[in-house]
Amino acid sequence: MDLGLRPVSWSVDPEDWSNPGADVIVDRVLAEARTGSIVLNHDGCLTPEFLPARGGPAGRSQTVAAVRPYLPRLVDAGYRFTGPTA
Repeated sequence: MDLGLRPVSWSVDPEDWSNPGADVIVDRVLAEARTGSIVLNHDGCLTPEFLPARGGPAGRSQTVAAVRPYLPRLVDAGYRFTGPTA
């Protein structure tokens, strides 16, 4: 069945799943972000059929804490946020 969807992949992986700390996540995103980047952030959602990623449970407080400072910094640097385009 064709749903009209196309796969996309990320170009910035701050490895937030490993719970490195919010400051490390911020540093990784800011160091790797470029025009056209897609930043991968994990939502921490698990269901019984999935196991937690290496690095611990599904809590994503570090990811949430990192997004708060890095998004405004990217905006201040001139980045705009859009959805994927065709």
